Amino acid sequence: MPLVESAPDLDLLIERAVENSIRLLDDAAVRRLIEMGSKEPTSNSEESLGAAIDARSPPPSDIHETPQNEPGRVIAPVKPNEIAPPPRPHGLDHYSLQDFPLQAKDVDTEIDIHFDITGNSVTEGRLIDMQSCFMDRLSKIRKMIIESSIPRLPRRPIRVSEAWAERKSRNSSAAEVTLIGLVEFKRFGKNGDIQFAIEDESGSVECVLYSKPEWEKPEYRYHPVKDGLLDDDVLGVTGYFTESGRLRATDLHRPGLEYHEKARAGSDAAVSVAFLSDIHVGSKTFLAPQWEKMIQWFKEDPLAKNIRYFVMTGDGVDGIGIYPGQERHLQIKDLYKQYGELARMVEALPDWVDTIILPGNHDAVRP
Repeated sequence: MPLVESAPDLDLLIERAVENSIRLLDDAAVRRLIEMGSKEPTSNSEESLGAAIDARSPPPSDIHETPQNEPGRVIAPVKPNEIAPPPRPHGLDHYSLQDFPLQAKDVDTEIDIHFDITGNSVTEGRLIDMQSCFMDRLSKIRKMIIESSIPRLPRRPIRVSEAWAERKSRNSSAAEVTLIGLVEFKRFGKNGDIQFAIEDESGSVECVLYSKPEWEKPEYRYHPVKDGLLDDDVLGVTGYFTESGRLRATDLHRPGLEYHEKARAGSDAAVSVAFLSDIHVGSKTFLAPQWEKMIQWFKEDPLAKNIRYFVMTGDGVDGIGIYPGQERHLQIKDLYKQYGELARMVEALPDWVDTIILPGNHDAVRP
């Protein structure tokens, strides 16, 4: 046992150490402080300090030698940080518990399955199947752009191959052409312009869209020149051909968002839905303490009693082989075990909550 731990008056011992510029209170230093104190008039506390230490310590063989079997100092244990749920105030300005009087357990589950792919998939994951998927997507969104683009398309869209054949006559703003296709690549120019290619079933053409002063206004903050484009975005483009063969875009078109009237549940079904995404079970960066905190909230918070459905909107697991080198980032390296762990975690939810899992690009989506 270190001598410093047997000192009855540790404050006095530290005070002497500070006065003598002693920074480490090992056994040798403690004995030296006692000897120094014995040469001065002592108070009762000082006498008891020396007596207590002398009584419990063997005589030193060398004042500067520290016994090898006794630690010179003790490092206090560090307690890891624990994530505790913060107090959740109720009766705030934007909501009150009185607005959620219905208990979720008092409402029957209403989930309609419109289509079940299980056993009905006709694809084999080949390249031709993927091409078919993207062409079908292009066809459906093209129809949406034609029917609902706001503002309306300035002219009837044509195929890329048809526009390319007419490029010499489509070379001015008075003879523009409108195309609808997939974004093949994109890059930003030095002057704020965006260069990209549009492809459809018939071919592809390079395009350039130059920035305009009016696009600096706040209402254009989500314009592709500011917000960018994604590969395989379905996009409508209006413009004319330059001498280099590129299409100089004057406008871009996206599907319009129709107005949907908010549906309100009746008083006998006024329950809530909770949404969560990107859980990534199996990853080394999975936030286990935060998940446990959420489970605790579901079980203890009065507001959670109104939640009937819990929707996981993609990437419930981290998956396998999603990107190069992913394996070194995985805590669980088996896809089935990842889903098994996710199922175990979901089981911890209260029994009045029904879980709906939507697939993301990390999920196994092909049966």
